[in-house]
Amino acid sequence: VNLEETPGLENSPAGARPKKRNKKTYDLTAADNFWQRHKGSPFPEVAESVQQELESYRTQEDEVKHLKSIMGLEGEDDGAISMLSDNTAKLTSAVSSLPELLQKKRLIDLHTNLATAVLEHIKARKLDVYFEYEEKLMSKSTLDKSLLDMISDPDGGTPEDKMRLFVISYISSPQPPSEVSCI
Repeated sequence: VNLEETPGLENSPAGARPKKRNKKTYDLTAADNFWQRHKGSPFPEVAESVQQELESYRTQEDEVKHLKSIMGLEGEDDGAISMLSDNTAKLTSAVSSLPELLQKKRLIDLHTNLATAVLEHIKARKLDVYFEYEEKLMSKSTLDKSLLDMISDPDGGTPEDKMRLFVISYISSPQPPSEVSCI
């Protein structure tokens, strides 16, 4: 997967050129379980799953940090030694799971970066609005805007997005709507 990040111009002087694009490449393989589970899922579901994975990672990370603080106990009083011996098994488990935890963190970062980049494209093209409108067309629900308003919006979608919306409208209608003749 190739992503190009374009820095914004919000803090640049008027007429300034955008800085060079940063191109990042990510390899999504069959070994990536998250990718395998969500490669065909709708974006909101993927975003929620990324959040759940991140929360799971943070919980595991907090456990490791807690064990680290316990291991940092100083002194040789009986309480410290008792706590230290009680947590030996937990520490062994944490140390053995550390490579797995680091790999999980790397994958979470990768998927978070991908989801963020995809979300930027969704917002820029207003794909969420198109998706909702297309779903309403196919389910014969009440529409908030007319098809002509959607297609003629200069800020929303690419020509391909508008064509897809038109085709879905045409296919979903029992008879061509009166707006079709206007387009």
